[in-house]
Amino acid sequence: MSLLWLAASVLSGIALLILVPVLLRRHPVCVLDRDTVNVGLARDTKAELEADLAAARISEAEYDLALADLKRALLLDVDAVQETSASTQPTPGTAVVLAVTLPAVAFGLYLALGTPAAVDTDPVADTASASAKQGQDMDTLLEQLAARLAEQPDDARGWALLGNALMSTGRYLEAVPAYRRLTELRPTDAEALVRYADALAMAAGGDLSGEPSRLIEQALALDPQQVQGLWLAGIAAEKRGQPAVALAYWRRLAPLVANEPESYQEVRRFITRATAATESTAAGTTASPSAQPGNAIRLQVVVSIDPALLTDVKPADTLFVFAREPDGPPMPVAAVRVAALPLPREVVLDERTASLTDGSLGQYARLEIGARVSRSGDAAKHAGDLIGYGAVFDPAIAAKVSVLIDRKIP
Repeated sequence: MSLLWLAASVLSGIALLILVPVLLRRHPVCVLDRDTVNVGLARDTKAELEADLAAARISEAEYDLALADLKRALLLDVDAVQETSASTQPTPGTAVVLAVTLPAVAFGLYLALGTPAAVDTDPVADTASASAKQGQDMDTLLEQLAARLAEQPDDARGWALLGNALMSTGRYLEAVPAYRRLTELRPTDAEALVRYADALAMAAGGDLSGEPSRLIEQALALDPQQVQGLWLAGIAAEKRGQPAVALAYWRRLAPLVANEPESYQEVRRFITRATAATESTAAGTTASPSAQPGNAIRLQVVVSIDPALLTDVKPADTLFVFAREPDGPPMPVAAVRVAALPLPREVVLDERTASLTDGSLGQYARLEIGARVSRSGDAAKHAGDLIGYGAVFDPAIAAKVSVLIDRKIP
């Protein structure tokens, strides 16, 4: 006997153990004493009559007449029964019938309405069969869609649906003509152009050179914020050995995927990699990736000052420009010290100025730039110093930031 039948039998037995003892048990029944009820009703009626008499709503003669009627009615009801405790008789016949018919009916209904054959099926085989059937169903749907599009070749939405479905199933070569037709129907649709480029590249083993790159550039000319286009354009530029071009694309892409943590982190990795490669190229080095700083950052900081405070700055004053974690310790992660004048001016924060923490600016996801004019030249803040902070930013994305000195430390 299979596990299912055994479980069903056990459950049926439990149900009978609950129901049969109830049918075999004596059940006391409480019968009310009619005398008690009648006397209680008569007492209430008499109380109402007395209240009416006291309130002068009825006369004394009316009261006597009503009281006599009440007594006469009470005396007529002489067939009351005493309160007794009876018991219902047990019903063994019903218990026997239930014990026989309940399991029989339950198993009969399952055999008629259920799926008994499913009890002995192999779940692994069922899964494989379901997967194969699902694949067959998808193939059938794609064939039906292709047949419909052959009759309605101007259905742009249908071509997009067919191309997307083929790409999702890894049939890149078959997706190419679907996207080609889509771009013929929608030549100014940036998304359609990028998907066509992606299909061409995937069909060629991931090669974005040639026609795919041309289509991506065309798409970005139509929509400079096309996310997939920026992503692929950066990859194509990196493969061409143009890390600076790739860096520019990915820096444009990063804010567009800021709400997608996984994509955002991937873009940050692209940016730090391209930044390191750009610096290596500019220095004329051929160091291996393991010898390069994995997240080299160079920040160009534009420092300006509120005109109302400019007269407080003296030629001998010192300007400190620093980067720090907005929610971290007060100690800066990078800093540079220059003459306070002239203002505005530009300074650079890079890996050399990050030696305060023996780290790299690229290891921080969020930084804040501050600038302080010090009269004493001391790195510590003092009353009378002028200070200001810039907006919080991601150092892997922002290459140029600004800070305004706008208040005096009291």
